[in-house]
Amino acid sequence: MSVKVEVTQKHIDNGIPCDPLFCPISLALNEQLKSTDKKSWIVSVNFAVLLNKPKSMRDSESNCTQYSLPKIAKRFIKNFDNKLEVKPITFELKVKRFW
Repeated sequence: MSVKVEVTQKHIDNGIPCDPLFCPISLALNEQLKSTDKKSWIVSVNFAVLLNKPKSMRDSESNCTQYSLPKIAKRFIKNFDNKLEVKPITFELKVKRFW
């Protein structure tokens, strides 16, 4: 199964280079997850997507899953982290199941 990820100019403008929690791709995924599941998610992106869903706000245990990013997304991150110009992108993220 795959999920379409749309990184907009807003995500780019609000992103922070070299910060996996505030990468534009992370911001886009967080936005998408909140629209499908009101529970808390932690998304970290650094050449792979790490999804962490705590069982509860008081529980330290979590459900953590890692997914590989396609080349276009890895190139986007490299350019963004090196403070090069990037443009909005859309890509498919292959996942085992939809959150």
